[in-house]
Formats: sequence, structure tokens, C-alpha cells
Amino acid sequence: MDDIAANKSQERKELSWRDKGTSLWKKGWKAALVFVALALILILVLLYFLAWRWNTPEGSLKRVFSSIGRGDLEGALLWVDPQGELGTYWYGNRGNIQNAVENLLRKYQVEFSSLKFKSRTQGRYSEVTLVDGTVKVSERGSSDQFALPVSLQSINLVFYMEKKEGKWLIEGLNYDLEKLPRELQF
Repeated sequence: MDDIAANKSQERKELSWRDKGTSLWKKGWKAALVFVALALILILVLLYFLAWRWNTPEGSLKRVFSSIGRGDLEGALLWVDPQGELGTYWYGNRGNIQNAVENLLRKYQVEFSSLKFKSRTQGRYSEVTLVDGTVKVSERGSSDQFALPVSLQSINLVFYMEKKEGKWLIEGLNYDLEKLPRELQF
């Protein structure tokens, strides 16, 4: 009889332990689910702010310079408004600008670094000044040991931009575009 009582007592302890284990497992699963949900919310909030921060006039210009550095002219042109002054000039191939730029990017590797911009934005319009940075130009296929960095600090280049369909596009420059093709011949 004592053995039967001892066995029942042992079974109760085991059931009690299993119930606690199941309860702990359920609580652990719920805690893990809450943790994953909070982590997902945090990731979405961070992505939203990164996307918002990246969708700036400066962000668009950084993409343009990055595309040019890769030799991806089409990628750079995604950020130029075809109806703006620069786009009209480019797509009209005035001054033979397309050939001049394509030849330049075919022959030379252009690398931009440490670009800094200052912008003044009002509504959907922005003026963005390139205030600092460095450019290195070297022949494609050669080592860049002969490419000397050139400071962009004193060029005082201003990009006129407009936000269209959620994207900041380059409308024009504070530069005489008629001179550009001649200056790209080197």
C-alpha cells in the first residue's frame, strides 16, 4: 500500500513538473513572440527613417556621384529631370554633350569621396551647393597611383533641384552648360 501511495505521489510530482514545464514553455514562446514583434517594429521604424533621410536632395546627389564613379551614366541620369534645363540640354545633345561625357567616362575612372553639401530647401524646390569633397581621375584599366586627388571645395557648384513624384531631381546647375562639352575634352 505504501508503494502504491508512493507511486501516486511520484506521479503527482511528475505531472506537476510537466504542467510547470508546459507553462514555462508557453510563457517562453509568448515572450519570444513579443520579442520578435518588437524587433520587427524597431527594424521597420529604422528603415522608415533611413529611407526618409536618404530621400533628400543631398541623397539624390550622392546617388548621382556614386553612379558616375561606377561609370553608370544611365544610373546618374535617373536623377536628372528630362524637362529641366540640364535634362533638356542633355537629351537634346546640345553642344554634343552626350558624346563628350560618354567618351570621358569610357576613358577615365572618376572617383568622388568625402562629398559635403549645403542645401536650402523651400517646399518642393532646393538649391544644393557642393561645399567640399575630393575627386580623383585616372585612366581606366591603369593603377590609380598617378591619380591625384583634387579638392572640390572652391568650385562653388550649385544644383537646382525639384521634388517630383517623391524623388529629388536635378533641374539645372549654376554653370554655363554651353561651356561644359568643351571643358570635358581633355
